[in-house]
Amino acid sequence: MFSVFAVIGTLIFAISALFKGALLMFPGMLIGRLFFGSAYGSTSVIANRMTAFWFKDKEIALAFGFVISSWRAAGCLNFFLSKSFANDFGVIWTLWFGTLLVCISFLAAIVSSALEIHGKKQLPIIDYKLVTFRLLDVVKLSPLYWLTSASLALNFSIIYAFIADSSEFIRIKYNYAADSTAPSYYTGTVYLVATFLSPIIGMLIDQIGRRCLLGVFSSIGSILVFCMFAFTHFHPLIGTILLGIIVGITGTALWSCLPLVVPEAILGTALGVSTCIVMLSISSCNMIVGEILQDQEQ
Repeated sequence: MFSVFAVIGTLIFAISALFKGALLMFPGMLIGRLFFGSAYGSTSVIANRMTAFWFKDKEIALAFGFVISSWRAAGCLNFFLSKSFANDFGVIWTLWFGTLLVCISFLAAIVSSALEIHGKKQLPIIDYKLVTFRLLDVVKLSPLYWLTSASLALNFSIIYAFIADSSEFIRIKYNYAADSTAPSYYTGTVYLVATFLSPIIGMLIDQIGRRCLLGVFSSIGSILVFCMFAFTHFHPLIGTILLGIIVGITGTALWSCLPLVVPEAILGTALGVSTCIVMLSISSCNMIVGEILQDQEQ
C-alpha cells in the first residue's frame, strides 16, 4: 500500500512540473512530496521490521548492512546521474525517469511481500492473540532503546543536513564553476562508500559486536570530519570518503542494535517511533540550516 503512495507521489510531482509558471505547479509538487514522504517513512519501517523478523537470531547486522546499502545506492544514483541526466535530457525527463525507478521499486515490494508470505507459511503457526500490545509498553521501553534512537537522530540529522548542501559548499569553497558536476560527484562519494562498506561493516559487527562503541567512534569521527571541512583545505574527496565510512558504521551498528533491545511484541512500533524521531530530527535540522543560509544570503 505504501509503495502505491510513493508511485502516486512521484506521478503527481512529475505532472506538476509540466505546469511551469502556473499556480498549480507548487501545490501539486507539495502534495506529491507529501505522498512520497509518507510512503518513504512507512516503507522504511516495514523493511526494517521484515529484516529484524527474519534475521534476529543470525546475521542481523549483515542483513541491515545490505538494507542500508540499497538505500545508499539510491543516493549514489541521484548524485552521480541526476545532474548530468538533467543537462542532457532536461528536468522533466529526469523526473519521469525517477518515476520509472519508483515503479520498479513498487514491483520489488510486491515480490518481497510474496516471498515473505510464502516463507511464513513454512514457519510454525503463531497465535497472535497471545501477543498483546499496549500503548503503555512504548513508554516502558528501555533507556538503551531511547539512547540508541537519540544517537541515530542526532548523527543522521547533522550528516544529512551537511550532505543536502555539501555540493554548493564544495563548489564555493573550492572554486568550482556553477555548471561543474564535480561537487555532486564528491558528495555522491559519501553514499558510494557507504553502499559498498555497509555489508562489510555488518559482517564485522556480527563477529565482534561492540555496537555502542562503534556508535561513539562514528560520532567522534563525524565531528573531526566537519572540523576538517570547516578549517582546512584538504581535497574534498578525503572528507567525503571518511564521511561515507561514518555513515556506514552509524547506520549498520545502531539500526541493528534496536531489535536486540526491544521486545518482539512491540518491535514494529518501536522501529516506527525510532524512524519518526530520526525523520523529525533530519527535517528540523534541514530547516534550521536553510534559515541560516537564507539569512547569510540576505
